[in-house]
Amino acid sequence: MDRMEDFQAPKKPDNEFKNEFKEFLYFLNRQVFNQIPSVSALAGVLAGAWVVSTFTASPIKGTLAEWGFIKGGTHVVSSGMYKFLSFALPIAAASVTAYIVQKALKAFREMQIELGESRATRLSVEKRAELQGKLTVLEAAREAGILSWSEYRTKMANIYQPYVKKPGSKVEELIVSKVASKIQ
Repeated sequence: MDRMEDFQAPKKPDNEFKNEFKEFLYFLNRQVFNQIPSVSALAGVLAGAWVVSTFTASPIKGTLAEWGFIKGGTHVVSSGMYKFLSFALPIAAASVTAYIVQKALKAFREMQIELGESRATRLSVEKRAELQGKLTVLEAAREAGILSWSEYRTKMANIYQPYVKKPGSKVEELIVSKVASKIQ
């Protein structure tokens, strides 16, 4: 009657840790890239915080801060100048940062295209023919005026990527795709 000897608990899959880790990475990626503001937004926030901590809107507050009675900015500016700095400086910081990030991504994309072109020469004949077919279609789209030069180069980099990517570059690919999507 005692059938417990024959009973065996279900065995956990061998790759359970790997599956849990993948799930953790999925949620981490979702939180980091969907919840954290972009680099340019952070630059704007930091510039605004600097304005608030450095300048004051009234001479009374500035004098009290200079004497050490209150914490705050020590440079006295008019209310109009303070409002201008509070508005214009964060926007300027965000714009300049977005411009710099966009230029850095463009340089990275061009580097990836050069790398792709050099590695494509080592592909098998079938893979090179497949790659050349995709590049021909892309070139036709650009000549037809469907794509701008920047879109054309981005798509070209994306076409080369599966054919020539090194193993282990998924993190790099993820970061670049997320940053690029935030800029556009």
